[in-house]
Amino acid sequence: MKYYEPEHVEGYARIHAEGLSAWGQLHGESTFEDSEVRGVLAEVLPRLQFDSPHPAALEYGCGTGPGACLLAERGFRVCGIDQSPLAIEIARREAAKRGFAIDYRVGDVCSDAPANEKYDLVVDSFCLQCIVTDDDRGRLFSFVKSALKSSGRYVIATAGYSPHRDYGGAEFDPATGIALEGDLPCRRHVTADALVRELAAGGFTVEWHRTADDGDIALIARLA
Repeated sequence: MKYYEPEHVEGYARIHAEGLSAWGQLHGESTFEDSEVRGVLAEVLPRLQFDSPHPAALEYGCGTGPGACLLAERGFRVCGIDQSPLAIEIARREAAKRGFAIDYRVGDVCSDAPANEKYDLVVDSFCLQCIVTDDDRGRLFSFVKSALKSSGRYVIATAGYSPHRDYGGAEFDPATGIALEGDLPCRRHVTADALVRELAAGGFTVEWHRTADDGDIALIARLA
């Protein structure tokens, strides 16, 4: 089991057992309809233009699907990927409630397998912060490059560095942005400037980004 799996196995088991529908509810925060990724997408989508009235979108780390459902609501043809089978089960239930036909799949985008299809839009749904090692982030970016159309856009919503972030018992290294719980990497929180440089090294050009007061980053990139 990879370092980023146990937290999500436990979290989605709780969501299922407690009859919840969104990750934020585990912490007494956002519900499905006001999930953070929906706010980021509502902010970002007006900045994007696509040739098709129904562009193809891929959301990875889709969880229970609040972002995917917003994209479907806005007319996108949506595929959602998450490593958790339970998250995908809940996502399918929530999409059916809302009358959306979303192609949900179980998968790990940090694997070596390239995407089989091309998309106008690829969305990172607060997933990148949990992908800690350089090797895994490199594999993730390779997957995104294989999934994007040449004219496509890559939208990232991620928790970023904040000097006020509480790591509890974890040890945070500001040089790398990596937080360790014992020997296990649990988070990587970088600044927007550091993320822009990392994406440039990975083959992307960042067109726009902003950082919220809590350090969270929203970003639009394209293939370089």
